[in-house]
Amino acid sequence: MSNIPNHYLAVSYCTNFSAPATPISPCVIPAGYEKIELITGGKIIWGAPGEEKIYGRGAIFWHLAGEYTVFKTFPDDPYRCQVIDLRVSEKIRVFPRVGLWRSAASPENFFSDLIMLMNESTPPPPEVITDFVIGFLGWQQSVPVGGSRLPEVLRRACGLLAEQLASGGFSIDGLAARCGVSRTQIFRLFKTHLGVSPYQYMLKKRLDNARTLLRSRHDLPVKLVAEMCGFNTIEVFYRQFKQFTGSTPAAMRK
Repeated sequence: MSNIPNHYLAVSYCTNFSAPATPISPCVIPAGYEKIELITGGKIIWGAPGEEKIYGRGAIFWHLAGEYTVFKTFPDDPYRCQVIDLRVSEKIRVFPRVGLWRSAASPENFFSDLIMLMNESTPPPPEVITDFVIGFLGWQQSVPVGGSRLPEVLRRACGLLAEQLASGGFSIDGLAARCGVSRTQIFRLFKTHLGVSPYQYMLKKRLDNARTLLRSRHDLPVKLVAEMCGFNTIEVFYRQFKQFTGSTPAAMRK
């Protein structure tokens, strides 16, 4: 017997989508449907105002009826995604809205298998295809963004750093002390699980926030964006932004 929630009726549609470089409007999900968007390239901005984040390849968005599709992208790197529409009998949130691809197999391989199933001369019953999609993507989505099983100390450290993004001060010794471990242990945890030092992690988060604000809040002066993202001087902000993105803050807005 299938373990798939019984309100899923069928996979009704699937396709590849490439966003244009020009602005697009979001689509609202109609009643009786859910829509999955699996990002395969480019970048998008997603989140509540003031809490936007940048997502790229491997992000999975699972929308219910009445919710909107992704649409904020970058003109120089518009997003590409695989789209799957599911027909449902009722509106129930089973899986997180946003998740990350975790399989060793590529998203393209999964989508090719799905297309092959749906286009066979004698396709399997709809429930078999539905079970394939929900079972596989539901597993991908079972750990929401921000809910990865990192060591408790590292999760606490990342949370503390998130609280300091807008402040200019940053002390690795202070971070280690608040987490109850040594400076060496903090460095080892970040390098082992995240591939960067605590300082590099903090800098990337600040610059990601700055890039989002520059592209979504044209009303904010660059100097204010720098201050909001924890940079003490505009000169330091410009230098590190250029090193990180290859562009200047002003050019990022064009």
